[in-house]
Amino acid sequence: MKNLTHIKLGGFFLILGSLILLTTIYFEYQTGWIGVERTDQDVPVFIYENWPALESIWGWQMLTHVFFIIAYIMIIKISKPLMSLIWSLMLIGSMMAIIGYGITLGSYYPALEIFDTQPALFNSVRGAVGNLFGTGMMGMLLFIIPFCYDSFTSEGTINKTFGIVALVIIASSIIIGLATSLDIKVTAVTWFFLPLFLGFSYLKK
Repeated sequence: MKNLTHIKLGGFFLILGSLILLTTIYFEYQTGWIGVERTDQDVPVFIYENWPALESIWGWQMLTHVFFIIAYIMIIKISKPLMSLIWSLMLIGSMMAIIGYGITLGSYYPALEIFDTQPALFNSVRGAVGNLFGTGMMGMLLFIIPFCYDSFTSEGTINKTFGIVALVIIASSIIIGLATSLDIKVTAVTWFFLPLFLGFSYLKK
C-alpha cells in the first residue's frame, strides 16, 4: 500500500511538472525566446527588453524542477537499484537546473543593466548558468530510460504499442528539427511529453 502511494504521488508530481513545463515552453515560443534565430550579440538585448515575461517563464520552469524532484524522491523509494540510480541522476540534474534558474533570476537583470559598460559580468554569469542547465538537460534526457523500461518490460506500466508509437513520434520530430530549417527547440518539445506519459501511467497504477 505504501509503495502504491509513493508511485501515485510520483506520478502526480510528474504530471504537474510536465504540464507547467510544456505551458512555459509555449510562452517561450510566443515571446520569441525559442523559434527565432538570433546572434550572441542580440541575446542580451532580447533578454533585457523582454525581462518581465522571461522572468515569469523561468520562475515557473524552476518550479517545474521542484515538482520533478518531489516525484523523483517518491519513485526512488520504491524502485529497483538500477532504476533508482537513474532516477537519482535525474534528481541531481533537476537540482542543478534549479540552481541555474536561481542564478538567472537573481543575476541576469542586474548584469544586463550594466552590460554596456561591463559585458564580461553577464557573459560570465551566462556561461556558468549554461553549464548548470546543460547538466539539468542531461537529467531530462534520461527520461527515455524509465519510459522504455515501463514500456517494454513485464513490470512496466505503459502499453507497449503506445510506447512504440510515442517513441516514433518523438524521434520523428527531432529528425525533422535536425533536417529542416525548423528550430530543434520547437520540434523537440515532444520529448517533454515523456514525463507526462510516465506520470499518467504511475497515477493510474
